[in-house]
Amino acid sequence: MKNRNHSWLLALLLVLPLGTSSSPAAEAVSLHKLVLHNENERKGDYDRFALELLGGLERFKADPGSELIAQRLADTSGSMRNSLALIGGLEKLVQAKLPGKTHWMLSDLLASLFRRAGRHEEALALDSRNGILTKFLIIGPFGKDSNGPLSRPFAPEKEINLSGQYPDGWQKLAWRPVQRKDVYSRLDPFDHVYPDRGISYLLCQVRSDEARKALLHLLVNGEIKAWCNGIPVVDDTRRNEYLSVHHRAPVYLEKGWNRILVKTTSPLLLRLSDELGQPHQQGQLQQESEFKLHELPKNPRAPWKETPARQEEPADQLERALSYMGKAILQANSYNTRNDLAVDFAGRALALAPESPWVLYHAAGIFRRAGYLPTAQAKSRAKSALEKAIKLDADFLPAHLDLAKILRGDQKAEEAATLVRKITDRHPGFLPGFRSLQSSYSELGWKTEEKQALQRIGELSPGSSTPWVSEAALYRERYNIKKALEYYTEGFSRNQGRTSLLSVMAGLNKKLGRPEEALRLLRLRLKLSPDNHSIAEEIARQLLEEKSSGTREVITWYSNTVGNRDWDPSHKKALARLYSAAGDEKRELALYRESQALAPGDLKLRRFLQARASSQERFWEPYDEVFEDWLPRVPTEGPMVEKAQALSIIDIGVVKVYRDGSSQEYIHQAFKLLSEEAKDQIAKVRTAGEILKLRTITAEGKTLEPVAALSGGNFIMPGMLPGAHTEFAYLVNKANARGQSYRHGPFFFQDFNYKQSFLVSRLVYILPPGLDSDIVSVALDQANDTNGIARVKKSDRTLEDGTRVVTFESRNAGRVQSERSMPHYTGYIPSTRMTPKVSWEDIERNLKTYTRQTTILTPELRSTAGEVTRGIEDPMEKARALYDHINKIVTKDDGSSIAVRVLLEKSGNRTFLFKALLDAAGVPSRWAFLRMDEDLERKANWDYPSNSFFRAPHLLLQAQGGKPLYVSLQYRDLPFGFLPEFYGKGKAFILDPAGHRIEDIAGLPEEIYESASRTTWTLGDDVAVNVSFLMETKAAQGWMQKDRFSTLNAFQINLMTRGLATQLFPGAKVEEGGFVGINDKSQPFALEFKLLAPKLLVRSGEDFLLPPVLQPSQLVRSLGAPPLRKHPYMVRQRRAKNDRIEARLGENFVLAKLPENVKLEHPLAEYSLSYTHRDGTLVIQRRLRVEPGTIKPADFPAFLDLLQKADAAEKERVILQLKK
Repeated sequence: MKNRNHSWLLALLLVLPLGTSSSPAAEAVSLHKLVLHNENERKGDYDRFALELLGGLERFKADPGSELIAQRLADTSGSMRNSLALIGGLEKLVQAKLPGKTHWMLSDLLASLFRRAGRHEEALALDSRNGILTKFLIIGPFGKDSNGPLSRPFAPEKEINLSGQYPDGWQKLAWRPVQRKDVYSRLDPFDHVYPDRGISYLLCQVRSDEARKALLHLLVNGEIKAWCNGIPVVDDTRRNEYLSVHHRAPVYLEKGWNRILVKTTSPLLLRLSDELGQPHQQGQLQQESEFKLHELPKNPRAPWKETPARQEEPADQLERALSYMGKAILQANSYNTRNDLAVDFAGRALALAPESPWVLYHAAGIFRRAGYLPTAQAKSRAKSALEKAIKLDADFLPAHLDLAKILRGDQKAEEAATLVRKITDRHPGFLPGFRSLQSSYSELGWKTEEKQALQRIGELSPGSSTPWVSEAALYRERYNIKKALEYYTEGFSRNQGRTSLLSVMAGLNKKLGRPEEALRLLRLRLKLSPDNHSIAEEIARQLLEEKSSGTREVITWYSNTVGNRDWDPSHKKALARLYSAAGDEKRELALYRESQALAPGDLKLRRFLQARASSQERFWEPYDEVFEDWLPRVPTEGPMVEKAQALSIIDIGVVKVYRDGSSQEYIHQAFKLLSEEAKDQIAKVRTAGEILKLRTITAEGKTLEPVAALSGGNFIMPGMLPGAHTEFAYLVNKANARGQSYRHGPFFFQDFNYKQSFLVSRLVYILPPGLDSDIVSVALDQANDTNGIARVKKSDRTLEDGTRVVTFESRNAGRVQSERSMPHYTGYIPSTRMTPKVSWEDIERNLKTYTRQTTILTPELRSTAGEVTRGIEDPMEKARALYDHINKIVTKDDGSSIAVRVLLEKSGNRTFLFKALLDAAGVPSRWAFLRMDEDLERKANWDYPSNSFFRAPHLLLQAQGGKPLYVSLQYRDLPFGFLPEFYGKGKAFILDPAGHRIEDIAGLPEEIYESASRTTWTLGDDVAVNVSFLMETKAAQGWMQKDRFSTLNAFQINLMTRGLATQLFPGAKVEEGGFVGINDKSQPFALEFKLLAPKLLVRSGEDFLLPPVLQPSQLVRSLGAPPLRKHPYMVRQRRAKNDRIEARLGENFVLAKLPENVKLEHPLAEYSLSYTHRDGTLVIQRRLRVEPGTIKPADFPAFLDLLQKADAAEKERVILQLKK
């Protein structure tokens, strides 16, 4: 590409029309047809299209719809051959009295064009007239430990004290001015506080010359809260819809000083306008630039309410469709990003004009950018609309381009290139087509074709920087620095908004030995990007390297350029690097230490400082052990090695925690292999950090080291035979640059796999003063003389500097003997952990935030709720209808928890979808997170609340005057309001509008969850018995089986039924039978059949023996264990059985002997087996109830006795004889 010496300016005058006048045809069309049904856009002539839009703005400047014209103009400008042609017309329009949003959008567009043209001062002046707030005080970040959430209140919401300090984690937070120079860009709070986690507050004080209505505009891509004069005006923490990026808050500004306080976790831009959206006149408002706090107005007024403008719908169907599409485009733009509303409006437009290529094309763009939709659905909808548009109009050029974008996103760049090439062959002046080709060729690596596309781009758009910059990059790759610099210079001259090129050009000049030119370019870059501190550092470093200025002078210049940032560890490191460049090692190290003090979790810096220090800190040494000292203590016989597969000789952890929650952890372990069974386990060593020791000591005393590591720091130790030892030690560095509360562990003092013994197990915490985490010990009091649980000693001392050293140690802890149904190791084996201090209020806020964000309402959800509940008045009946509908359509559990995605994908968390649809239908409901009966859960420490305590999301529904219902759709076939038996006697964490509560769940009656059978045995002439059998499983597990069995065909059901029948009655001949209630949501899962059982009645001499039960309970087998125990026995189930057998003896048999009735009782179990004979009919009733709970070892024989007696009772037989 040749340098044309800016002749491209003349070329543009020849190919483009001048001015902003519209053609007569354009004057005649409506606003929506001008913007969304324009022939120039269809043909790909974006320059003429843009100029028509510019003329349309003049024509429709008083119309609220002018916002749509401004949006389309901004969208189109990037596809023009020369977008700078818009500047003249835009300059006139921004002086006109346009609607506020339109004015703002056009002002932003004009400012960007000014920057492209190199008119940066004019862009700055334009930005300054938009009412953007620029003077702020800031404090934060609060809530680093849990990253907020935004609903969590902090001190600035109660009072603003500019001289106060507020503790948060390891920091003391104070107000300070926001120091920046690019004041009209978005303000990122994390550029002005450290670390980048938590919540910041921004305070802007505005003086108004009179009391007035105003609009506070907040552009923020995230949740936000804002107050004006202490009165809430924006609160996203209660929303149930997606957020718009642009928040409009009507406020009253009182005469005098007004306070605007904003709480945010995201970058934002604030603007004040009059009530119509126009910037205020100069002098009407004044921002406070000093570090001072003005008094609040005495009687601030509550926000005023905006009246939305009403627009009449066009009568013409196509016009109505275009009107909807215009609304869709505005909802989807960067000022709103309400893609859900955009999709809804696009759907309405398509319903009115399904055969319009224009509507299809615009709808495709809406669908493609709809991030709330499942990705596959968004892409599929867009692709289908574009393919249909192209089929209807093969020369609709923009549709081809958008389809090519989708293909490139699917890694089909070659197919995309082929599609677009067909268009550019027919339309060689279609500039966006060649830009699309260049992108495709670049992805494919087709250099020749890409160069041809770039050449065509340069011919069609001489003012484009793309061909020059792309060519420059190629020269740079070939180390042709001069040529690369020449082309970069040409590229920048065509688009001076690409300020990053200045840094590239500076680097090339430096390589060519032109330091002065490099400095000039860097200074220009800094002028255009004044808050880019890395550029300022580069300039300072270059000045120091060239020694053109003294160190003090350069450092002073740098500090003045970036402002006072003594709070910022990265600023301290930048200064340290500059002193390093100046050769001042003493000052360099001092600044690095200051940075480390601000950010203790900067591990890279910590290692750097340790390397520069005379000796490395080995904080673990006072608490460590020497392996060789312990070898003589290793036993060769006795309880420590009996039945143990390995012996842990040393198990030491030393944890040093820093103020910000970062840490270093030293791990030292040594083992002796006792049995081949543990060979693989002991031979595999994982080191999760810097290795300090790693060796095998064979039984003969030879030391071996592994040759190489496997992936992830894993090693296979050599020479591992019984009698060999392994020893390893490593250091783990854990950063915590974002300030979360410190967590560690758990650390167990015995082997919870019950295979190893421990000689010494020691954990040491070295803690700084004021750390916001607690040491939690578990089961340190479990040890007694018989259970083998380790005795752990604790010491706690405080050093002179306030450091706290807490040591836990156990010695000679033998292998714990495993027993059936012993307590879970997490609450039984001694352990410690460190955990942050969390309150139930914190958990409430986190759950409310999560559930609100996953059940946001969209038009799809509102429409579904409306359709399902149409004609239903009773709220509880609405809930039932929604419950049944969700169970019907959402058949898979895997997938999202976001309600709208569950609905659209028909897969995912049904309960979250249920909540969203209840909200959309106006049915009152509350979240309730359930916990099972404590005897079914693992042991919990209620002094340290956790989300894991309540893991089962349900919805609390209550009809007027009725009982509360806990409803979940985790299992599809449970009846509405059915609560599984394991939640009986549990707890519910209920989210109320103003707080939370924990309530006990009542125990459930046995008849709700019992397994019950009803059997009739009719005796005939011989041993064959006619059986009528019905068994119902009312427990949750039975209901869950219905979904699985509902997919079986008749043959499979018949096969399974006969298999079960012959299992219960060997040799049975089934007459009829099958599963009952599979497709009836109100009936429990049941099995019913009629059959002839030839082996049920067994002849023994003159007697005939009849079993008393259909299926033996086999309680000893399912619940039994040896009578002598060391550990408590845990019953971890809730069961209830109720079986009734009616034996009709008939004319041929009489009762000879009945077993005794049996009734057995225990606190956790009841069993009865009773017999009643009357008029030739024998009724046998068996009842069983088992409740969860803990049985002490000494009390277990009584429980076992019940099991044994129950099993023995079921082995008895009813004796019948033939009538004589």
